Parts: sequence; structure tokens; C-alpha cells
Amino acid sequence: MSKRFTATAKSGQAVVTSDIHVRFLQAAKQQELVVTARVIRR
Repeated sequence: MSKRFTATAKSGQAVVTSDIHVRFLQAAKQQELVVTARVIRR
């Protein structure tokens, strides 16, 4: 599932966009699960 949102503005103004992804993965059975993440803004 993927959703995209875009806002429009007058010429010369900033535009905000957002892209959201949800990925459904098969469950890991008795295996190590490794997750990585990155902080974009604090």
C-alpha cells in the first residue's frame, strides 16, 4: 500500500509533499530479525 500527498501553492512559495509506504512482510520463523532506522529530524 502506498499513499502520496501533495499540496499546491502559488508560484514562488514552498510546497509540502509526503510519501507513506506500508510493507507487509512474511513472518520470520525462529530466525533473527535485524532492524535499521535513521533519525531524520529531532
